[in-house]
Amino acid sequence: MTRPLNPTLFTSLKLGEVIPAGWLKNQLETQKEGLSGHLDEFWPDIMDSEWIGGKAEGWERFPYWLDGVIPLAFLIESKFLIEKVERYINYILDHQHNDGWFGPSKWGKEPNYDVWPNMILCKAFIQFFEVSGDKRIIPALIAYYRKLNDIIDEYTLGNNWAQIRWMDCVWGIHWLIDYLSENNEITAFLLALAEKIRNQGYNWKEHFDNFFYIHFKKDPYAEIIYSNGILTPEDSYNEQSGKIIRKYDLRSHVVNNSMGIKSSTIWSRQSGNEEESNAIFTAISMLDNYHGQATGMFSGDEHLTGKNPSQGTELCSVVEYLFSLETVIPIIGCKPKCVSLIDRLEKICFNALPATFLPDMWAHQYDQQVNQVQAKRVRKPIYTTNGKDSNIYGLEPNFGCCTANMHQGWPKFVEYGLWAKDREGLVCLAYAPCKISTNISDIRIEIHEITSYPFSDTIDFSLHLSKSINFSMKFRIPEWSIKPTIQINQEQPITCEPGDFFNLSRIWKDGDHIKLKIPAEVEEERRYNDALILKRGSLLFSYNPREEKSEMSRWSKSAALRKNNPSLKIPPKVRDWEVYPRNQWQYALVEPVTAKFITLDENIKNFHNFNNKFPPVKLIVEAIKIENWDLQFDAASPPPLHPKGNTGLVEEIELIPYGCTNIRITEFPTIKR
Repeated sequence: MTRPLNPTLFTSLKLGEVIPAGWLKNQLETQKEGLSGHLDEFWPDIMDSEWIGGKAEGWERFPYWLDGVIPLAFLIESKFLIEKVERYINYILDHQHNDGWFGPSKWGKEPNYDVWPNMILCKAFIQFFEVSGDKRIIPALIAYYRKLNDIIDEYTLGNNWAQIRWMDCVWGIHWLIDYLSENNEITAFLLALAEKIRNQGYNWKEHFDNFFYIHFKKDPYAEIIYSNGILTPEDSYNEQSGKIIRKYDLRSHVVNNSMGIKSSTIWSRQSGNEEESNAIFTAISMLDNYHGQATGMFSGDEHLTGKNPSQGTELCSVVEYLFSLETVIPIIGCKPKCVSLIDRLEKICFNALPATFLPDMWAHQYDQQVNQVQAKRVRKPIYTTNGKDSNIYGLEPNFGCCTANMHQGWPKFVEYGLWAKDREGLVCLAYAPCKISTNISDIRIEIHEITSYPFSDTIDFSLHLSKSINFSMKFRIPEWSIKPTIQINQEQPITCEPGDFFNLSRIWKDGDHIKLKIPAEVEEERRYNDALILKRGSLLFSYNPREEKSEMSRWSKSAALRKNNPSLKIPPKVRDWEVYPRNQWQYALVEPVTAKFITLDENIKNFHNFNNKFPPVKLIVEAIKIENWDLQFDAASPPPLHPKGNTGLVEEIELIPYGCTNIRITEFPTIKR
């Protein structure tokens, strides 16, 4: 039998085969106790969604929430969340249309079926099937894909979200083909459907190969415009003067670009085209070069917006970038270039993801800023098109898509980002405390990964086997690691090569122990306006001013929800917050920079979530207060190229992990001693 698809070089472990432990389990428990575990109890767009027979929003929000809550529920074995998930899955399956369609048939007044929300739902169904084995899921998916084929024959994907985000649909179809693992009429149909969807979809490879969104500005008509050439103050979309200019649209949308980076690599499984397989590296390079941020993300306060660290990055783009990386890593496989993808996965997950929530995860931002000196409703925002409350912490800042979509970040990192299988055995990708339980050649394998990484440099692996077995274990060695070593039991440590995978192949027995050490050093990196960032391993460090958190009343969406819906049982922790600095944030780092790295063992031991009260590690650096750095559009102006000390007094300041901060300076100007 010839395989209809090129196989992935890794196979993700099934949902439930990797279980979080240590600080990571505490983080997911915090998420369960926050908005994720309770949103369906009071937020109308979930609680009363048309997807489950209600009258509220029947588009993407309920599938988004379900797609994140399913893995969350099963990873921490939460009985009350699992019961919710099963109830909602049952409703949707029981109400599948006779023609195979899921959910509301139309959205708003659009005449055509909108297939984008169903792409999300299929991802949720796949996860539920992997953990439950529910026999209804596979026939339901096949019936839906047959209906989808009829729809796009009649209407096509159109010029909207489905056309832009087609790769998520193809990923689900490819999963189903892999599961069926046969060449028959169904797989032939699915392959043809995937090709039809790809052909009707937006060409992301051309988008990144000939990247247009290099320069941007607000024109005199307050429109966001882009060009691949220099824009002058006089340029506008309405008066082009012969210059090629584009107005912002779905192609410049930050979340679409986070999703689009994976499109060609996903499609390469069907095309067999190696150039398409590697296209993600071009995509990442373009976004880094013109819009990259210190967190491993890129800017986009709804639309791409350059490298200024005061521009925003939308939360949806953070979780979708993580998922894009998690889907392409198995296709790239055990190659050195894959290490850079996993390094980035950790960087985004340990920095950008936690920083956009308050520690208890009852409030989140729409946009986070790398240099975020306050989080407040502003009169004239710096953002491209986002609103005045985009960086407050709340229930639904700016727009509710992030409220619905934010839940997948941490759970899918555990599900897809930590461990995988290949033909020879197991592959350890990103590092975090967890336990895996799986079978190799029908022998039960259990591995306990014991670590406080990324807050420490050592990872211990304890093997528990039903009988001795010969298999391979491959470990990613980060590009940033300094003289990494790996040791089996009491044998001599072996030196590993940074930026590659290290392979241990042998007969493993019950009780074997592996110790991996990946030491890191504090590194400097120059960024926007020659500003300096400090990082160590996967962690980025920021100055966190003393802060004052103030509950919003006027303009608060959570307060308005309470007022307008007195019958809703809204948890008391649902609030909207502004955060202000209580001391000066305008510091320049003194050069040459000497940073003292300190591990706070007690804080690591008691870690429950990323927060600024008990950071697990910190840096001590020398800095000088400066006078020529102020606010612009109620955000920090760009770091000054020539900072002026206001006293000349050198101080020691503390920098803590970026993910622990609510307000911060991360990109610093520098000043000679």
